[in-house]
Amino acid sequence: MHKALALGTGLIIKSFLLPFFSKKKTSLTFHDWRDDMRRYLAWFAAVVAIAVVVGAVGYRRAIRPRPVLVARPVPDQAAMAAARLASARAALDKAKAAILAGDFPRAMAQAGAALALGEPAGHLYRGEAEAHVGSYRDALADETAYLAIHRDSWEALYWRAVAERHGGALVTAANDLTASLAINADDAPAWAELGLVAWQRMDLPGAYYDETRALDLFPAGSSSRAMVLSVRATAEVQLLRYADAKVDAEAALAGGAEPAWRAMALKDLGYVSLKSGEYPMAVEALTEAETLSPGDAQIAAWLAAAKLGPRTHK
Repeated sequence: MHKALALGTGLIIKSFLLPFFSKKKTSLTFHDWRDDMRRYLAWFAAVVAIAVVVGAVGYRRAIRPRPVLVARPVPDQAAMAAARLASARAALDKAKAAILAGDFPRAMAQAGAALALGEPAGHLYRGEAEAHVGSYRDALADETAYLAIHRDSWEALYWRAVAERHGGALVTAANDLTASLAINADDAPAWAELGLVAWQRMDLPGAYYDETRALDLFPAGSSSRAMVLSVRATAEVQLLRYADAKVDAEAALAGGAEPAWRAMALKDLGYVSLKSGEYPMAVEALTEAETLSPGDAQIAAWLAAAKLGPRTHK
């Protein structure tokens, strides 16, 4: 505004004084002077009008209310990081609870949410849930990703070994289980898994030893004991320790083994009974085993022999 008023005032003064300071040397008549004054007055009026307009515009701009600039609050980075961490841990807690409840799809979703918040432990729990539902390739990828950050996680080593065994990588699975037990030697599931890997590799003494260690560590009443007893009974049959195999097979059946392990225990019990001449017991055990595991050629052959009785063992 001040600049506009100064400009307008300067133009008015200049236009008013110009005729009196003209450098024209020719003498003027009254009529000439009058005509010149008219022209100068007209020009002077135009300049005044322009100065008024310029001043008015400047004044309006000067009195126009200016917006109040409000400084944006700077986000508290530490508080945001703490809130993010709290949300990630809450998601992990929900994933753990879902695994304990057997709700593995929810566990995978919650572990994924923790990963999205930057918590790498989401790989660990998502991999565990994936192993439970049979998604072994995904479990292998998740546990490997977690081990890239936490190389000494015995849990991740265990679940990766489970995925590796189901994928047929028995040597790698055995290595991971050995590494896991080197960190946590009292992990009963790892001993049980190592015994199962040893049995599949036909390392029968190793399978017997590993499953025995697992039985020593599993608490009484644990549902996992039935599986361990079934595997050890099979190893004992192949080691020709029939009396021990019969005891373990019967204990596995009494412990409520899951169908796959129950079929294994019944098969072992039927074979041992057949070898000892207890044909009715052999027929009963092998008949149920065939129901649980249809298509098993060994069960079918042993059942046929048991039904023939002593005639097959003369």
